[in-house]
Amino acid sequence: MGGCTFSIMGRGKTAQEAYDELVAEAKHEDPYSGTIGTTRGFRMYQPKARFGTKAFHAEIEYQRVELKGKAARDARERFGAQRGVKYFYFFGVAAE
Repeated sequence: MGGCTFSIMGRGKTAQEAYDELVAEAKHEDPYSGTIGTTRGFRMYQPKARFGTKAFHAEIEYQRVELKGKAARDARERFGAQRGVKYFYFFGVAAE
C-alpha cells in the first residue's frame, strides 16, 4: 500500500468545517480515491514563507494553511465572498 499526494482548497467558517465538507464530497465521489476523503484529520500550520513560493513548498508537508492576502482575495473571487467564511488550502499524503 502506498500514498497519494493531494492538494485542495476549501472554505468554511473554520478549518474543521472546510475539511469536513471536502471529506464528505470526496467520499461521495469515490471512497477509495486516494484524496482528502481517505485522510484521518489535519494539523493547523502557518508557514513563514510566502504562499506559492519555492520556500513555501519546501517548508510545508502534510499541513493545512489558511489563505490570507492575495491568495485569499483570489479565492474570494473564485468562490464568491461570504461573510464569516475563510479559505483553506489542504495538502498532504492520502492512502491509495
